[in-house]
Amino acid sequence: MNTEVQRDTAIQKLREVITPGATIYVVLRRKNQLGTCRWLEFYHVHEGELKRITWDVALAIQCEYCREHDAVKVTGSGLDVGFASVDNLGDALFGTGRELKHCWL
Repeated sequence: MNTEVQRDTAIQKLREVITPGATIYVVLRRKNQLGTCRWLEFYHVHEGELKRITWDVALAIQCEYCREHDAVKVTGSGLDVGFASVDNLGDALFGTGRELKHCWL
């Protein structure tokens, strides 16, 4: 399947369950020794249940999904990668990152 088609499908799927103002929960699964690479998981509460949305988030924000760690690989230092990732997700879903909140678990 085409990557652009996969991304569009993931964005549509996420828009069906995530509304503006929603909170996306972020879990740090692993980081490298230098702190320049982190592996994150993403969750959202939908209809009273915590749903794992990590794969769709990776596609929507165009980040690498690491099968070894079963998480999204995010590189960079000196920033809150959870905030930055959720901000990018909000931008992909709603055109502005300010539409979503993030919370570390």
